[in-house]
Amino acid sequence: MKPNLEIANLDAIQTMHSLTLEMDGGLRGIRDQGALESAIARGQNRSHYNPQADIFELVAAVGYALIQNHPFNDGNKRTGTLFTLTCLDQNNYKLPLSDKQLYVFFQSIAAGTITEEKMALFLRTHALQKTPEKSKIIGNMMQKNGEGR
Repeated sequence: MKPNLEIANLDAIQTMHSLTLEMDGGLRGIRDQGALESAIARGQNRSHYNPQADIFELVAAVGYALIQNHPFNDGNKRTGTLFTLTCLDQNNYKLPLSDKQLYVFFQSIAAGTITEEKMALFLRTHALQKTPEKSKIIGNMMQKNGEGR
């Protein structure tokens, strides 16, 4: 099955960013539009130039860039985390980690101790396949809000 990166678009990622700020607070706004567009394009470029790239490589390309490029004034790690988990969910995968484990993993990405390649390997190693009927929770929420198209 071809990986689904439908949510790797400007509107969906800005919605995710807004959701994280509504939940946890923070400074709104885009700090660097080019950095945001670059993060989104990474998955598309990877898919185009490496058609064999799996979902983990594609998700890592975008999620890592959202965290490392700092496109937003605040909430970059949270947005990168939400993007990663949502994209995995929409591709019938879950990451069965505790909140603490997720925090340490994404904090390590932000600190630069986990590379994009190691992020993809970690996701590939730890993600579990879900049954399709249970995999659309966040995607359905975004559809109800009119986002993620």
